[in-house]
This record gives sequence, C-alpha cells and structure tokens, in this order.
Amino acid sequence: MNEGWIKLHRKILNSDMYKALNSIQRDIMIQCLLMANHEGKKWEWKGKIFECKPGQFITSLESIKKYCAKNVSIKNIRTCINKLERWEFLANKSAKSGRLITIVNWDLYQSDEKNGQDNGQRGGKQVATNKNDKKNILLSEIKISDVEDKNKEYFNITLEFWKLFLKINKDDNIEPTILNRANQKWIDQIRLIIENKEGTIQQLRAVYNWLNERKSTNAKFWASNIKSTNKLREKLQVILSQIVNETRNRK
Repeated sequence: MNEGWIKLHRKILNSDMYKALNSIQRDIMIQCLLMANHEGKKWEWKGKIFECKPGQFITSLESIKKYCAKNVSIKNIRTCINKLERWEFLANKSAKSGRLITIVNWDLYQSDEKNGQDNGQRGGKQVATNKNDKKNILLSEIKISDVEDKNKEYFNITLEFWKLFLKINKDDNIEPTILNRANQKWIDQIRLIIENKEGTIQQLRAVYNWLNERKSTNAKFWASNIKSTNKLREKLQVILSQIVNETRNRK
C-alpha cells in the first residue's frame, strides 16, 4: 500500500462534495484513496479466502486514524465515512475481517493508463468522457435493450421506484424537479443495496408496496420524504424495521 501513486484531478476543487467537506474530512477522504488497492488482492484469514477488487480495502476506523493528522478522531472518521457514502463517493460495509470500503468511481479516475496510451492521450480522454456521459444518461432515456443482462433487474427496480416517486409527487402537487434529473447513478444505488447485502430484492418489493399503499403514518411520511434511490438506500434499514413492526402489530 505504501508504493505507487493515485491520481487527484484539479477539477475536484469545483466538486460540490469536496466543497461540503471540512479540512478534517478532506484528510480522511484522501487517506481512503491512498489506502485503496490499486489491483485485485486475495488473502487467507481464519481458514477462509477473502478478495478485494481494485478500489476496495479492508480496514477499521482505528487503522484509518493512524494515517490521518493527529487532530482527527474516531468520531470524525465515522461521521466522514457516512457523509462520503451519502455523496456516493464510497460504499461502506461491515465484513468479517473488518470494514470493507469501496471507492465507487475508482475505475473511472484511477484505472491504469497503459491501455489508453496505445491510442494516445486524446483517446484516453474520450474514454473518460464516455464513461461520464454514461453515468449522466437520464433514466427516461435508457432503453432496457441497452442495459447489460446482469443489471437489468436493478434497472427495472430503479424504474419502478422512480415512477412511484413521480406518482407521489403528482398526488402531493409537487414539481418533480429532482426526479426529472434521475440518471444512471440511481441504478448504482439499487445495485449496491443488493451487492452489499443491505437488502434483498424481496425487501425492496415490500418497501415499494408499503410506500405505494401509504396506509400508515410512517409510510406516508417516508413516501413524502424519499425522492431518490440514494435516500432510499440511506433510510432502508429504518424503513424495513418499521414495516416489520407494523406487520407484527397487525397479528
């Protein structure tokens, strides 16, 4: 981990996320980039094989603290990790061997440039531009035939939630400003919920039905306050707990 380098583009200075971070949180963000694996890595721990992909690393809050400035506390790190997750900069998951951190767009900004050098710098820039454009394609413009087979179920679930949010806004006479900007990143949030085992497809279906029916006070509250899959992911565990409690109370 102490060898090599990372890329930090100057355009980060114009990033809304970067502007929202204080100096301590920027320190923590940089340490996460420095600690991430540049290549895939496997190791054995307690008789089991574990694997980290590029852009991932297994760590703990204490380990991150070792690389930060002396005035950075564990509480600072925990708060920052949660904030960076809300900004979709990283994904955070508890693992048996520690805490699994995934830098979401690692391949986009940190991938090896050797392949791009064959086609010259211009070609490399074009590839990066295409990747950015792909992320910014609006949901309303995406065709199911253009979605990879492995992502089609994520796309369908995302589309259903998006249409539900539009319906709720219409019922509440609210202009769908944010919903009109929904893009490929919405699908990523659903994918991360499933891949990080934060929830199952069946649980997401249950949440959809609960929000759609709006029979309880809790359901009405969340239906009015969740307007993106990012927010849905952030509040998913709270919502699932409320659904379980309401189901139990009806018996």
